[in-house]
Amino acid sequence: MENTKIKIRSAKGLTLLEMTIAMALIAVVMAAILPQFRNIQNSWDLQEAKAEMLQNGRVLTDHIYRNLIEAVQITAISDPGETNGYIEYKANDGITYRYDIGADNYVEFGEVGDLSGLAGPVGKLQFTCYDAYDLDTPITDIDAIRCVKVETIVTNSGALGQDKTFTAAAYLRTHSYSDSGTGVLSTAISVEGGSSSNLVLDMPSPRPDGDLYIAQIAQQGGGSINGPAGWTQIMNRETQGNVRLAVYWKIGSSEPATYTWSSNATLYKLGAIFQIGGINAGSPINASDDDVGDSRNPIAPSVTTSVGNCLILMMYAAEGDEQVSGYWPSGTTGIFQGDSSGNVVAAAAYIYQNLAGSTGAGAFKMASAKKWVGATVAIPLVTGIPLSP
Repeated sequence: MENTKIKIRSAKGLTLLEMTIAMALIAVVMAAILPQFRNIQNSWDLQEAKAEMLQNGRVLTDHIYRNLIEAVQITAISDPGETNGYIEYKANDGITYRYDIGADNYVEFGEVGDLSGLAGPVGKLQFTCYDAYDLDTPITDIDAIRCVKVETIVTNSGALGQDKTFTAAAYLRTHSYSDSGTGVLSTAISVEGGSSSNLVLDMPSPRPDGDLYIAQIAQQGGGSINGPAGWTQIMNRETQGNVRLAVYWKIGSSEPATYTWSSNATLYKLGAIFQIGGINAGSPINASDDDVGDSRNPIAPSVTTSVGNCLILMMYAAEGDEQVSGYWPSGTTGIFQGDSSGNVVAAAAYIYQNLAGSTGAGAFKMASAKKWVGATVAIPLVTGIPLSP
């Protein structure tokens, strides 16, 4: 038998040179890859820090905004130029709360004397306050504050992240818990039993100085209406010789018991004088407008206020006597409604508006279509909108 020879090739190992080259190649590859991993990690950290910063900023400004718009009184405030500021306010529960910056640069919140960390860290917490009429000039008078603007810089915890500034503005219903002297305080109504050239209107009683008095006069037909000395006309308009509506205002000062409005014609008339407290005597009327029509729904037209915290007075006069249920515009409180021997009818209602802007029109109701004149007057209040008018 022939012998079979098996040849086994011996394994050849790596030489030192080959190993050196392989290690060098691995080092080159790792040198190229590791920075990419490092960039990915840094990018992740930056995005995570940015998301945390945005969340903290939004939570903080929303928390401050929601609490301040429900505040009933600002009790203390830092100087408007202070970037490490504070504010204290009394809430509806009667407790006084505070916002400020703690030692760890976190915004603190809670009852005065018992604060805890809310959000942060921040590099700035600045409160700037304004009154109801001037949003350009900061104030510190706590009794006049109606708007609070807050600006905070939330710190980005990322190594290369940028800080972000957050702002918010809260329009307040401050001091309303105790303002029994704000809004429509009383109304005096006068109706002529027959046609006359004059209408004598009673003043409300008592009639303190410094309050605002609004007179509403309705007259059958298109004759003139002339106001007494000391009263300023807001509007005086008639429609097609069927009905006229006139509205006047004055600031109380040693007021008599009555005032007389005159006309160039002997016609049926009625009217009312409304006493309104808590007003800005220097600028008592912010906006007004009037309209005419022929329908079942006399319209007090929409006006646009330039300030918040306003009493919106809606009025109209129409021919005939068209009283129906649900007489007043939706959401308003009726204060006056009457007629003069079925020849002319008039009414007034009011509603409070917290923010500046359009009031929307108010639609009264009558039983049938009649010619009418409507008017709206916006009256700024400086001592707060009453919670329960």
